[in-house]
Amino acid sequence: MQRFFACNARIVWLCLLASTCILLAISHGFFQNYLFMRPCEQCVYIRFAMFCIVFGALLASFLPYSHVVVFLSMLCCFYGVALGIQSAITLQHIHAMVLDGNPFIAASGCKKIPAFPFNLPLHIWFPQWFLPTGECGLDAPMISKETFDSLCAIQQFFIHQYENGWWLIPKYQWISMATFCLLYFILCIMILCYLLICLVRTKVIFAILYIAAILFVVFSLLSFG
Repeated sequence: MQRFFACNARIVWLCLLASTCILLAISHGFFQNYLFMRPCEQCVYIRFAMFCIVFGALLASFLPYSHVVVFLSMLCCFYGVALGIQSAITLQHIHAMVLDGNPFIAASGCKKIPAFPFNLPLHIWFPQWFLPTGECGLDAPMISKETFDSLCAIQQFFIHQYENGWWLIPKYQWISMATFCLLYFILCIMILCYLLICLVRTKVIFAILYIAAILFVVFSLLSFG
């Protein structure tokens, strides 16, 4: 029975891993490099949060039946989700100010040098991924006319679609990038809670202690970081 639940848990962990990797690849490869959208400070924090989820899901995918490994994976993932929700809500607020006609007030709180948890210099180690080059709340493609004219018709089409910023459905300006990320992190919470229930499905006391330990460590890391 334990192996059965471990097998199912591995599938869920792999789905969480794959979906987060796909989002990271799309944000960096398509939106940043192909459509010339520059990441802001909150954007790179969201990326870091997603990498935390990737690391945790990858770890648990190898040993989904080990309580110690899964506990560490849960900590990593819940920590990433907490960071991601913080940054997504902040970016959502900034984006709302931009839409209300206050772009300078919104951008004034956006730093060029990010402060990652535990003072990790990720913007120096991996500048393509973690160095902010854009302004918070201003997520439209940043490209000169000369460069735009030199691009192929397909690339010009997509850039034109996102000229008013990142929207899940650009034509109707439906669901901003900040809102989409927030919804995804909420989905991650639901997935992690399901995995947690599978892990401690028959031991109520152990489940309470398990959840309490995760919450304590996550909030401690958030305060320390």
